[in-house]
Order: sequence, then C-alpha cells, then structure tokens
Amino acid sequence: MSVPRQPGARGQLLVLDGDPRSELARRGIVLRPGQGALPLPIREPGAVRRMLADVALSGADVVSAMTADLHHRALSRIGASRRIREWLEEAVDLARDAASKAEDADRAGTPAGRRVRVAGLVGPLEGRAGPGAAPDVDVAGPEHHAHASLLADAGVDLIRIEAIDTIVESEAATLAARDTGLEVWTGIALDQTGVKLPSGESLATWLAAVVPLEPAALLLSATTWAAIEAALAAAADGLRLLGLAGRIRLGAALPLDAAVRPATGPRVEAVDGGPGDDQERAGSDSGTREGGGGKRPRQDAEAGERPAHDAEAAEGAARETAPSPIAEAPLPDRSARRLAESAASLLSAGRDGSPVRVAALRAAADAEEAARGTEAGAARDRVTAWLADAADRARRGPALLMSGPLRVGRAQSDPLRGGSGPDAGAGPDWSDRSLLPAGFAWDVVDAGRLRDLPEERYRFAIVMRDAVQALDRSGVSRLVDTLEPGAWLLVEAADGTGLPAIDERLADLQPAPAVRGLGAWWIVRRRP
Repeated sequence: MSVPRQPGARGQLLVLDGDPRSELARRGIVLRPGQGALPLPIREPGAVRRMLADVALSGADVVSAMTADLHHRALSRIGASRRIREWLEEAVDLARDAASKAEDADRAGTPAGRRVRVAGLVGPLEGRAGPGAAPDVDVAGPEHHAHASLLADAGVDLIRIEAIDTIVESEAATLAARDTGLEVWTGIALDQTGVKLPSGESLATWLAAVVPLEPAALLLSATTWAAIEAALAAAADGLRLLGLAGRIRLGAALPLDAAVRPATGPRVEAVDGGPGDDQERAGSDSGTREGGGGKRPRQDAEAGERPAHDAEAAEGAARETAPSPIAEAPLPDRSARRLAESAASLLSAGRDGSPVRVAALRAAADAEEAARGTEAGAARDRVTAWLADAADRARRGPALLMSGPLRVGRAQSDPLRGGSGPDAGAGPDWSDRSLLPAGFAWDVVDAGRLRDLPEERYRFAIVMRDAVQALDRSGVSRLVDTLEPGAWLLVEAADGTGLPAIDERLADLQPAPAVRGLGAWWIVRRRP
C-alpha cells in the first residue's frame, strides 16, 4: 500500500522512545510472582534512570516518564494512593535527569542545542486487562482528569496517551489531558487489519471522537507493517475529511515484525506483576491495604520481597555489569528507513523501546530529512524558474493569487506538498511569498471574493486547484473579467484544458513545464 508522505523540513521528524518494560526486562528488571506491584520507577529508580538516559543519548527527541500506572486506581490496590503525587514526581524527575544528560552530552555525539522533551504517560486505567475491563466515561473522565492534572503539576513538557483499548476511555483521557493546557499526543493500538481497535471499534469512529479535541498528534501502533500502513492511510484520509490535515501530526511505532534480537542474547518480554504488596515502600505510608480494613502481612524474603534500603544497592550491583545496549547490533536500516519514509512524522521505537531501535530511528530520520531537504530545494528551484518564465510573459503590474478558503495564508514548512496520495501534487505553498514572482503588486484572495474584484485589473493571475474546482461557468467568466486583455493566467487543475471551451476569450493554452510533485498546471492567455 502506498502511503503519502507528510511534508518535511529539517527537524520535523521526531524520534520517540518506546515501551521501556521490555528493555528493563532485558536488563534483568522484571516483576516476579509474589513480589508485588510496586511501580518500577519507585522499586528500581537507578535502573530506570540509566535506561532512560541510554535512550535519550541514543537520539530520542522525547523520553517518557513511566507514569502510566501512577494513578489512584492502580496505587490504591497496593495501599499507596496517598503517595501518588510524590511517586509521580519521582518518576518525572528520573526522565528529566535523562533528558538533561542527553542535552548536555555533546561529548557523546548529541547534536549541540538539541532539546529532549519529557512526556508524561497516561495509560488505560485497567492496564492490560483488555477492553472488557475499561471503565465507562463517567468513571474514566474524573480519574483521567486527576492523573493528567498531577502530570502537569509535576512539570512534564507534554502528555502522551498510550494505546487505550476503547474509544470511550481514549476520548476521556484526551479531553482530560487537553484541559491541562499542555500539548497532547494521543495513541491507539490497532489489530492486524490496521483499521480496528482491540475492542472491535473502527479507527474511523475513534478519529471522529478524538480528532475534534485537536490533540497535537495521533500515535498509531500495530503488530505488522501492513497494519501500520493501512492505519496511516486511513488516519491521513480522516484528517483531510475533517479539515485538519496539516494541523495534527501523525506518528507511528515500529511494528513487532521489524524487531531484531540484541547481540547479547534473546529479547525478554517484561513480566506483569499480579496484585500484591511491597511492604517496605508502600506500607510505610499507610500501614494497611486501602479498603482492606486490616494490617497487611509482611512478605517473606523467599517470596521475592526486597527491602527498600537494599533495593538501590542491589539494583546497582546487578546492572553495572550489564553490557551497554548502545553497543548492540543495530536495527536493519530498511526497517527504520521504512518508517522514516512513511506518512508519520513522529517515529516511535514501539513495543521494544531499546536504545538500539532508537539509535536506528535517529539515523534514519536524519538521513530522510537530509534527502527531503535536497529534494525540496531542487523542486523549489524548478518551481521558481517556471514561475519566472510565466511571469515574463506578462507585463509587470497588478497580479492576483486566488485560492479556495482553506489554503490562502495556510502556513506550511515545505514549499511543495508532493506524495502519492489524494493530496499529491497539491502545488506550492503560496503562503511562502518568496515563491511569487517579483515585480508584481499581489492581491491574495479566496474564491469567495471573486465578485468583489475590479474588472480588467490584473496582468498576471495564479489560480489554485481548489479555487478552480469551486468555479462554475459563470465563475470562470467572472475570473476572466478581472484580467486585462493580453494578461496571462496560470491555473492549477488537471482539467485545465476545458477552460478555453468555457470562456472563448481564453487562448494559447500551454501545459506548464513538468515539475515532480507539482501536479498539472496550465498557462493560458486572455485574448488581446
């Protein structure tokens, strides 16, 4: 499936970290049965700090604090709900430390001046229990609002909503995050078709629910390349239909079929802990299980309990001997490049958030941006050249640029919007006025103002496709009325050949020189 690429400029492709649990498991940090469900950033802060720092140093533009499970519902189950704010701030501080190290470490090859942002994670309230366990909106809304507010208070740069199983909860989480005033990236996991959620609900319905809330980005994940490409194509179509293409970014995660095994051994999946306690850390807060009404029995050390005062030292001793993940075998170039060349401008490491995958995405993003910059520069030169040629046919003086109402003045980062999708060949971004030929006094209007324009005023006019499509026969006639006899008209339209038949005052129709990504343009003159 061919997916249209989003326009790119240097720095537009951002590299995101992935799920840290598999990487922590590879380093020996797992939740063992009977050990309890104390959040990993609290039980293993040293290991989490080092892992996040390695990811940031590998080239991530965003590192995510492990806050998805630090909410009231989860912590109340281990008798620690009163420590939500404290623990959440600790988790955010770990990510902030990692980001700061990467920003300061140009000795490690980090580009000078690179900013690494910290995202606060919001996940499904029932974790991996599945869509059947998801709460309804009356419950999910207040709980997500409380969690998002605490993330904002902790100082995250943005809120990143992890893949949530149902539309109701995804919408509730997105709304709650948006109400903080922070930038919001909202994500969804899809099945092997790429167009359905685990709940069986459709991607189109999810888009209709969350896109009107205008998150800054949509993050899509799936298990296969085919599903990722189908999801990106459907999401791009949905944004166009809702009139928000270009205003909401698309992100995608490397699918599982792009994974590689690290050189140091097989990849290990993180093991979820079951319901339980960590007496030394959670019990010091309340002494009882909330809602249980009695004292929690102390776990035996043989059952997996690690005393709090020994946790940091034991963790450090075990992890310092672990090989550096940055030195492992790299991800195949074709996998990372495939994602960088897709419609996504936010590139996530996905289910395996290892530094190796992040480094591969960083290299692919840099290479792709360099290629896009070279391509855009060459295309811009060609566009400028044939515009100058068209302008030379007209005498300098008043000129008209006409667009449909959605395109006049719309800011874009790239002068061409090429690609292979429905919007391919949409033409130059005329909000970049440097593209307009010099020597003319330009009036920039949309098609709705056509009847307000004076007759026989313009010596040169550029009419974009969406304006042409909005004009009926009488509209084309009115457009020609605004041109001086002998004036030249540059028209962006695949059916521009029909213009002389619509208005007999037009003559000398010629196709504009072909420019890759520009689509069909025609030069036509009003008879003297």
